[in-house]
Amino acid sequence: MLPQLTEGNASALERSAAQYIQEKLRGFGPKQSRNLLQTLGLTKFEIPLDSRVLKWLNTVGFPVPLSASALSDESYYSFVMDGVQELCAACGVFPCILDAAVFSSFDRAGGERRTSSSDWPLVTRARDRPTPSFGTGCSTSQNRTENVIDLIPGH
Repeated sequence: MLPQLTEGNASALERSAAQYIQEKLRGFGPKQSRNLLQTLGLTKFEIPLDSRVLKWLNTVGFPVPLSASALSDESYYSFVMDGVQELCAACGVFPCILDAAVFSSFDRAGGERRTSSSDWPLVTRARDRPTPSFGTGCSTSQNRTENVIDLIPGH
């Protein structure tokens, strides 16, 4: 499975690898398995979800309220991850980039947490293109660099 991940990085393969780790390594849950894969540099689509990411998703209008305590359930984790992947596809960025931006935003100013959706400018240079159905204000773009920069709060 590892050679396939390094060659294709397909979302389904990443999820299968995370589930395999959970089955074979005692004590590994959905988040820990994705942390391991991310640390090894094998993921772009599957990210470790935690309370920071869920808070951000709730802030930008994810269609259902999310609970960090439910993330230990693989089915729930996969449901949320599917939404993250859909959001990122609409924005033209990989989920690993979103994860880095959200993580970075919580580390700024001594760990100050952002609470307003205006504090989370996904893509400030919106183009005349469709936006995701849950109103994040991001749009797809051919210029991925602008999207990545705009993902980071304060830029």
